[in-house]
Amino acid sequence: MNELQLYKQPNLDLSQYSKREVEVFNALQSPMIKDVEDIKLFEAFRHVINKSYLMAVYAAPEPSQFTVIVDETMKMAKSKFGFVRLNELPLIFVRGCSKEFGEFMGLSFITFSDWFAGYIKDQTRIKFTTPVKEEKIPTLQERFEIARQNAMQAFLSYQVGKDISLVAPIVYRFLRGIKLFVYSDSEQEEFMSEAKINVLHQLKMQKEVSLDKFKRLEIEKMINGEISFDDKVVLQAQRLGLYAYFQELIMSESDLQELINQKKPINTK
Repeated sequence: MNELQLYKQPNLDLSQYSKREVEVFNALQSPMIKDVEDIKLFEAFRHVINKSYLMAVYAAPEPSQFTVIVDETMKMAKSKFGFVRLNELPLIFVRGCSKEFGEFMGLSFITFSDWFAGYIKDQTRIKFTTPVKEEKIPTLQERFEIARQNAMQAFLSYQVGKDISLVAPIVYRFLRGIKLFVYSDSEQEEFMSEAKINVLHQLKMQKEVSLDKFKRLEIEKMINGEISFDDKVVLQAQRLGLYAYFQELIMSESDLQELINQKKPINTK
């Protein structure tokens, strides 16, 4: 993978970056100097080096000397810093003149070499040229294994009386999804009815202990039916459904792990 591929990040929102950072990012979209033909590259170096003398208020060398400095600087950069982009050259020389890469005594081949060495250590450039780690998408088997472990941990915690209310809806959806249990319409309605009673009770308790005036007002509107809390009822119903299934497993002394493993997807690799 060449450097060009590393910072062309899809859907990158440049609005979150400073003007300086955007300048670097945009410059990085141009070709590497090692891939630019010498005639064009020489002109680019001639321009930025000449401008550097003007900005630093230094007298430019004689034409023959100036040509040698430009040519040797170009060869050095192409050899040692060939990955630098064509449109980064103005940034390097302007920042060099601004002494961002340290003090300098006159403008010379050595000074320009130091500027290149300093620029490639710039944190903004490093940020944009560091490879973005590709997020690994879990396989079907890996997702199943994670869900299995969560379900087993929840079941073990439930057996010893620990609170599993946070993970219960997730585990419920997993176990129901692999068809370890199926509730009839009437059973689901019963869970929903009980869940609504539970949620209303919880809301009333929250209202009593809350010190936040606006929070109490919001809860009051939920209790009065002005604001829907159906999502809370659904989650609570799923909890109740899972608890009922876990109770059934305990009573029948069934092996949950074995039941889940029987539903394990076949590896199709």
